[in-house]
Amino acid sequence: AEAALAAEGDRSSWKSNAFCITLFCMDESFESRAADFLRPAFALFPQLDYCVITLPHVTAEFQLLYSFTMVPPRSEAAAGATPFGHV
Repeated sequence: AEAALAAEGDRSSWKSNAFCITLFCMDESFESRAADFLRPAFALFPQLDYCVITLPHVTAEFQLLYSFTMVPPRSEAAAGATPFGHV
C-alpha cells in the first residue's frame, strides 16, 4: 500500500476539481426534485468540474443517482473509507 501511495506522488500539490456532497438519506417526497440542487451547487463552485456524492452503503438507489456515474474505488483502502461514490 505504501508503494502505491509513493508512486502517486505528493498529494499536497494536487488541485481538486470536484466538490463532495454526503447524503445520509432522501425523503421519498423530495426524490423527484433532488437533482434541482445540482445547478446551484455547481454555481457555488464555478472553478470545479465534478460533484462527488457519497452515500452509506446500505442506501437504496434513488432517482438522483441516475444523474451521476458510478466510480469504483482506486484501492481497497479507499473502499473502506468511502463505501462508494458517484461522480
